[in-house]
Amino acid sequence: AKDKAAADYLGDGDTAAAGDGDQVEINQALTAGSGKKVVLLAGTYTIDAAISVPNNTTLAGVGTGTLITIPNSFNTHINAITNTTTGGNGTGITIRDLKLDGNKANQTSGTMYGVYFNGVGSGTGSSAVQGGTITNVKANNWRNSGIFLLSSSNNTITGNTTQGNTNYGIYLISSSHNTLTGNTAQGNTNYGIYLSSSSNNTLTSNTTQGNNYGIGLNSSSNNTITGNTTQGNTYGIFLATSSSNNTITGNTAQGNTNYGIFLFSSSNNTITGNTTQGTNT
Repeated sequence: AKDKAAADYLGDGDTAAAGDGDQVEINQALTAGSGKKVVLLAGTYTIDAAISVPNNTTLAGVGTGTLITIPNSFNTHINAITNTTTGGNGTGITIRDLKLDGNKANQTSGTMYGVYFNGVGSGTGSSAVQGGTITNVKANNWRNSGIFLLSSSNNTITGNTTQGNTNYGIYLISSSHNTLTGNTAQGNTNYGIYLSSSSNNTLTSNTTQGNNYGIGLNSSSNNTITGNTTQGNTYGIFLATSSSNNTITGNTAQGNTNYGIFLFSSSNNTITGNTTQGTNT
């Protein structure tokens, strides 16, 4: 890698030592450039272990020409891009302007994630640890989720596309006070956007299309879901298992096979000003 001012620039994915995945040199650049910005130039980077981003560090591509993928028949667990510092103390991590492809068609086993935030950001108010940002990332064809947040708070997820993932496009577990804006989740087998045991998140102007569930909440409360479009899913917006005190306002649910908005074992939710059109039930 070549250091240029505040950024390390990597080449076209052919720079790793023989027998090593391209994550080796990328991680070396991230370690050397901790607190700065590492830019991956256009090319295909094939990894066989995680890319780990330190705190207050940006990993950026140059758009969809920067492709990170995994080998055929990899068939084991991988978090393609993750955070180095966990436990709610991950902070200031930015992932942007690149494409992640899980090569799902050539895998038969393994749990595989595109971007995996584990303990990035925590708390609220004066004790809050600021999270990170995931923006303009295409996370497609992973055997589990394109973008996954576990026990992560105060993150901004904006302008991303998650398509063709086996389970979830964007998946939050035990994660709060995150903002999801302007994302597209399309053709994911299970959920486009799914919140599990996650509270006080804001979902605005996202589009979910052709998933089983467009936007799903499970045991998740005090979330704001506004101005989203759910189209051509089986269920548009789905609340289940004691999801309470959520605000669902100004959304459009169009052409979903079963229900536009469906609540199961959920109470005290505010549902106003939504449009449901072309659903069977």
